[in-house]
Amino acid sequence: MMNKKLLLSIATVSIIFTGCNEDQEIEVKPKITVKKEEVNTVDKVANSVISHVESAANQVEKIAKDVQVSTAPVVKEIANKAKDVQNELSETTLNDAKEKIKEVTAPIIKKVQEVTKTTDASILYKKCSGCHGQNAEKKALNKSAVIKDWDASKIAEALNGYKNGTYGGPMKGIMKSQVSKLNDTEIDALSVYIANF
Repeated sequence: MMNKKLLLSIATVSIIFTGCNEDQEIEVKPKITVKKEEVNTVDKVANSVISHVESAANQVEKIAKDVQVSTAPVVKEIANKAKDVQNELSETTLNDAKEKIKEVTAPIIKKVQEVTKTTDASILYKKCSGCHGQNAEKKALNKSAVIKDWDASKIAEALNGYKNGTYGGPMKGIMKSQVSKLNDTEIDALSVYIANF
């Protein structure tokens, strides 16, 4: 019994003198265990995220090829898919999935921005301003209505009518040649631009 106490005392003293000072750091690593079900869940979530992102990428690529298609429905669809993905994810994998979505959708967002940059309504309107005035305040060639106070839908309806030949009076022929090369996206952008004068 005495030997055990003596050995314990010696061990305690040697520990004190050989390494326990205030500058020493002690590192404690928690033991992390991952269950096989959690790994399978993460794989399923990752596959689901990739599937949703690939679907969104295909849709945006189609829009980039055809500038005539409006980008607003695509943006809404991407937002809806992002909500769906978020609902499917567990709290532990949500941050990783958000980073992956940002990484994968960055090129998609860039393509959408490139498509929308090609439709600069202020540049399109420069062709119109010679007859309609800088702020759409004039009667074109003193024959048309002043379009300054028209709303965007009325302007778009008129432009589309001129384009397909179903709208217009004395200015019908001139306007048809002016709008014939505009696509739907450009007509929409120009209509909103004029309506905001």
